[in-house]
Amino acid sequence: MNKYFLLGLIFMLVFSRCAEHDDIRQTLGHSNTFRVQTAYFSVSGVNTSLPDENQIRELDAYLFDEGKLIKKYEDLARQDVNEYSIEVPDNKGTLYFLGNSDAITDPSLIQSGMNEDDFLQLTTLPSVSSASDFLSGRLELTGSSTSRQVSLRHGVARIDLALQDAGITVRNMTIKQVAKTGYLFGQDPIKTAANAEFEDVNLHFEPQLSTSKSGLLYLNEQVNDQLAVSIVVWRDGKESVLKAQLPATVKRNAVYTIRIFGNNAAIEAEIKIDEWNDGEDQELYPDLSSRILVNPDLSSFSEGVILAESLDAIQVPFQASRMTLVLNAPSAVDLQVKDPGMGISIEAVPDTINKFIITTSLNPIGHTEKHTALGIKYKMLEQTYEDKINLTLQKNDIQMEGSLSFDIHRLCDYGKYLDGELARFTLAGGKQIQTEGIWLKAVAVDNQPGQVRLLAGWKPNDPDADGRDQEGKLKILSDSGETLEEYTIRRKNYGLPVVNVDGTWWCKYNLKGHVKRFEDQISIQDDPAKDISLFDYLKDCSDEEWLKVWGDGYQGDNPNGLQLRYDGTSFYYEGFNQMNDVYIGNLPATEMAPDGYQLPGEEEFNKFKMDHPTSSTNINFGHAETNGYWTQARKRINIKNFERGNLVIDGVSYGPVHQHSIKIETENSTELILFGPGAQTYRDGRDMFKPLSIILAAHFDNGFTWVMEGFATATGRGNWFKTATFPARYTRVIRCIKTPVEYIY
Repeated sequence: MNKYFLLGLIFMLVFSRCAEHDDIRQTLGHSNTFRVQTAYFSVSGVNTSLPDENQIRELDAYLFDEGKLIKKYEDLARQDVNEYSIEVPDNKGTLYFLGNSDAITDPSLIQSGMNEDDFLQLTTLPSVSSASDFLSGRLELTGSSTSRQVSLRHGVARIDLALQDAGITVRNMTIKQVAKTGYLFGQDPIKTAANAEFEDVNLHFEPQLSTSKSGLLYLNEQVNDQLAVSIVVWRDGKESVLKAQLPATVKRNAVYTIRIFGNNAAIEAEIKIDEWNDGEDQELYPDLSSRILVNPDLSSFSEGVILAESLDAIQVPFQASRMTLVLNAPSAVDLQVKDPGMGISIEAVPDTINKFIITTSLNPIGHTEKHTALGIKYKMLEQTYEDKINLTLQKNDIQMEGSLSFDIHRLCDYGKYLDGELARFTLAGGKQIQTEGIWLKAVAVDNQPGQVRLLAGWKPNDPDADGRDQEGKLKILSDSGETLEEYTIRRKNYGLPVVNVDGTWWCKYNLKGHVKRFEDQISIQDDPAKDISLFDYLKDCSDEEWLKVWGDGYQGDNPNGLQLRYDGTSFYYEGFNQMNDVYIGNLPATEMAPDGYQLPGEEEFNKFKMDHPTSSTNINFGHAETNGYWTQARKRINIKNFERGNLVIDGVSYGPVHQHSIKIETENSTELILFGPGAQTYRDGRDMFKPLSIILAAHFDNGFTWVMEGFATATGRGNWFKTATFPARYTRVIRCIKTPVEYIY
């Protein structure tokens, strides 16, 4: 039985979707602050909400404009106690809020563009024995106000049981024909959910109930004249069956109390209705005259903790702190943290009344000033007495910019591979930064005292770069070398086999599969030519081994490699898109490559330009086993060519395939082997597939790229390494380079 009523709040924003290939524009909206107020369960005008009933577990919001859903906000983040901030475009529309609805809704039913009338007809998921409490509310956005009060109401009714005679016990209770579903939002007039199913709800009490009980169960809002209540009670060893009738209209946010009383002759039952009235907002907190405050004389605070003169607010430094709070309360109270995720703990001091030890954790670097509250509850009462002690945790004095983002446990887990500059710090008070872990490096910024850069490095052909977690430490030291703060940074260590071509790290192999998945690529660990020349390996390996390293064809912004197939007439790429109009070269260089890698561009290919006045980018490698030429930078390039006579794919002859070795004769430069599948140019028709034309994907504009235009040796036409433009639909081979990285370890 779910007995917790939660409350929810907020949401905002603009949602627009563009058709494929259209420009996508995002509208920046207006920031709005919403304070959520819950209409509590009330009996005779008194708040009778049970512990935790009005707490917000999660909150979703939905923005409608002109009758259509344009944005949904899921699990909104709380900015302060019951306070949320969102952005709403043009500050207009209608916001609908659902709190604690995770267990009673099907999110897949709520989609962008949904009609508002259909949205308001959504119902809860069927409940078995007791409806799950949730909250709902609505707010019309008009005017320029950016701060608003939102009142949420419980979406179900509560059933309480009151025993008026101490000699009576209850064995079981049955409510007939209960609607298993209800509307998420109240209907006018109230009605039973469409297509609702009904069932009898049976409650058995073991041991038997001998005292009153609030929140016995919860019912969906419904109009139902079949809600008969049957109760089996005992008194003086005699069993009796009592019957009563619930009202035909059961309203949300109402309390229905079943009162059982006895006299000398009989035991009777009656239904008393205590409803919350629409439009009446209840104050969330008690009167100031009865507030519970901190006793400053009996409390003690660690260095830097400041108690406000009002005695109801505490300011805590960003460093970890400890304090002892004594509260001025007329009876014993419990103290709880409103936001458990802030690293605050509360411990009641044994054998004392209203004395608590409060500890706060370090507010990590990059976190803003935080605000929460310590809620107060009287032990002698069921309901929470909504007094509080406000607590502010100051911002860390170290400034940080970059991609680093630490959680409350001082961990930054990227969950993927990345390198380069992670963050830039501004230190004060003589503080220093120290790193642990070979892949992390702290570098002081020249001529900027207190400025430190944190670099993540890369190791070429790292045998450990297999996707394992790679962890390092960031330590903040005092000017005397004492460790003040410590953080953990974690990434996935991935890498691809690479070769050094005159200072540029080229991947040894063409991409295959999904361009972002390291798991689809030839790994460093599984490199078949790890210990020998790739050129020699390809000369001597079997057709099957050749095909394993050959690579796939790619089109436009499709990240999935196209597989080579044979249709009985010609080879083709499965999934070839005749209508593709996206040029790979126009995309960001990193989009069609794994993390840490990118497409080569003009700078990389300039190194291959021939020192020739007119044909610098039209270079004939020829067919000879060896060849060579001088580059424009006056560096010698040595060429090796090899033709594999006939490649057989699935029993079908593909024909000859080529491999070319390019080596720039500079220090530490190794050979780059060009090979790969041919290009498909059309979906069907003449000359749709060019088996010896290896079009390289490159980061150039409007189809311009490099190509190895190959011809069989028997033709005597040579093999031409050249630049050309090709339509977007032409397939490319992707040979990545390592994104330039500052720190190589």
